[in-house]
Amino acid sequence: MLLRRRHIPVVYVIFDVLSLAGEDLMRAPYSVRRAQLEALNLNGTYWRTPETFDDGDALFAAVCEREL
Repeated sequence: MLLRRRHIPVVYVIFDVLSLAGEDLMRAPYSVRRAQLEALNLNGTYWRTPETFDDGDALFAAVCEREL
């Protein structure tokens, strides 16, 4: 990975779960899938589950303010 340059940190970001323990979750609402994902507590050195935000308008305003 990264042409074997081990000094470059890589973090796998997990934002959804589509299958769990053999159960297909693809038709489940995102809120259900997200709850299942958070229950797994996937936060370590090399993987991370990002935060979610309930107020999309406020998040978008903050992103725009920071010119991201």
